[in-house]
Amino acid sequence: MSIKMRKDPIEAKEMMRTNLTKMMAKQAFRTPNLSRLSRERADRIPEVQSALPTYNLGLEDLARERDMKRAKEVGWRYLLKEDQEVIASVDILTKRNEQPVFAQTNEGPYVRGISKALTSVTETEVVQRKDFEARVLTIPALRIVALWLKDDDGNEDIIMPIEPTPPPLVANKEMSVEEFLEVVGKQAEELLALYTSDEMGG
Repeated sequence: MSIKMRKDPIEAKEMMRTNLTKMMAKQAFRTPNLSRLSRERADRIPEVQSALPTYNLGLEDLARERDMKRAKEVGWRYLLKEDQEVIASVDILTKRNEQPVFAQTNEGPYVRGISKALTSVTETEVVQRKDFEARVLTIPALRIVALWLKDDDGNEDIIMPIEPTPPPLVANKEMSVEEFLEVVGKQAEELLALYTSDEMGG
């Protein structure tokens, strides 16, 4: 069995390639890896290692109902590699019936964290006996990014928090959806209660 990669929309791919090409030509990057590459060879963008659909969960979604059905697909994350090493990512935002939007390039710790999680999760017992679709799950308000493996049969999804991740979550440790939502749901409730208290002057 295996981890499957959903085919990315051609419009998102073209948006990524077009903007990267322009930025390479203009040497417009401020992060070290892409800046160096644009100086060394401005005529060729890095190779794409993986394209992953990205989903988002908000605080109110988590507090209201702990269900992955509330996760909204917001775009695609492209992992870029050079000499077989992941060096950066590109986020493309997508909406139904609208043109994709080039959001950002990134060379932060989550970039290599996603690549590391993808590698380590292939060795788990459940992945060796079932097929999963790889997704990125983000909870911006809690500063959580996770690899979400969507079970093709729909009943045994895996969540793997990506390094760095706040406690009590443990990076690169597989969790069931129920375990993950129990932890982040409580964190969402606590943070929302804090916001409410601040607004009321408490």
